[in-house]
Amino acid sequence: MSDRHWAWGIRSLALIAFVLAIVAIVEARAIRQARGELQALRDERARGIASLHAVWAGAAVDETVAALQALDTMFEEPTEGLGRAGGLCAGGRVDGRAVADFVRAFAAARSTGTSKAGAIDTMREAVRATAEFRSKHPDLVPKP
Repeated sequence: MSDRHWAWGIRSLALIAFVLAIVAIVEARAIRQARGELQALRDERARGIASLHAVWAGAAVDETVAALQALDTMFEEPTEGLGRAGGLCAGGRVDGRAVADFVRAFAAARSTGTSKAGAIDTMREAVRATAEFRSKHPDLVPKP
């Protein structure tokens, strides 16, 4: 092989290396920009979540108290509730499982934009869907 062929081959490889270096630089800049945009989106999402939590935390205390009072009344009321003496605190202990389950139904309804009264009704419907309620009030359970 002549020196001319070697020179042509080396020049071709140098040109290819140069083009690949330019492509690598362009790709690195694009990746850096994409990382910056991704971080900006993550920051925006975190700010949105924080503001949502702040709004919910500010409004939730009074509403949660109202929901707990309605739930306690439903647990204690014998004709259309569960008829538990002491309501949520039957036997002198808070029924934490009931609070967690039914206040979750209230909070889920509120988070979808349902009014406070509507969310309390949703919570009451969740209580009415329990086996305990159906066993105590078979006449109040809608027929399928």
